[in-house]
Order: sequence, then structure tokens, then C-alpha cells
Amino acid sequence: MKQLFYALLILGLIYFVYWYLTKPPDIIEVYGTVRILEENSDVDSGGQYYKTSVQGTAKNSGNFIAKDIWITYKIEDTEVNTYISELKPNQTVNFRTGSCRTKNKDPEIELVDVIYNK
Repeated sequence: MKQLFYALLILGLIYFVYWYLTKPPDIIEVYGTVRILEENSDVDSGGQYYKTSVQGTAKNSGNFIAKDIWITYKIEDTEVNTYISELKPNQTVNFRTGSCRTKNKDPEIELVDVIYNK
């Protein structure tokens, strides 16, 4: 039983090392933060609403020109995205996504996807 455990452990370590060495590098590095654009009070529901978006930078760390870049974030449960037409090697660009309406003043954000063409 011990030998089976050690064999499975070694196979797991070999697989992890293989995956780590062969995984594709992050070509487009994206950093973003939440920005509160405005506050609104909804008279009908009596609640406070905030218009939020994600603002940040995108950098091409590859050695080729990346085109048609779509960056998708999720603010709470709503997906927002932005489009960058072209990024040259080692170029950094500021971006801002579309906005969405939320009840939370400090909503959670998650980077969902970065899609690009070479």
C-alpha cells in the first residue's frame, strides 16, 4: 500500500513539473481596479446604486504584435469588457471597461478572459 502511495505521489509530481514547464506564458499582462463613476439614489426602491467600471493597464510582454484584444472582467455577476485594437511588443496601454450598475460600493472583480490574435 505504501509503494502504491509513493508511486502515485511521484507520478503526480512528474505531471505537475511537465505542466509547469509546458504551460503557455502570459503574453498580455492585465492589471485592473474598480472605479466608482457615480452614485444614484433610486426613489422607487429606496436603495443606493453605484455606476462602476474597471480601469487598468495592459502590457504586451511577447515579441509579436497582438491585435484585436478583448479583455473581459466580471463585476459581481455582470460581465464588462473592453477592446484594444493593437499592442506592440513591450507596449503598455491604459484601458477602461464598460460600466455596470451595482448596489455594493466596493464590488468584487474577477478577470474572466483575455483574447487576442497574432
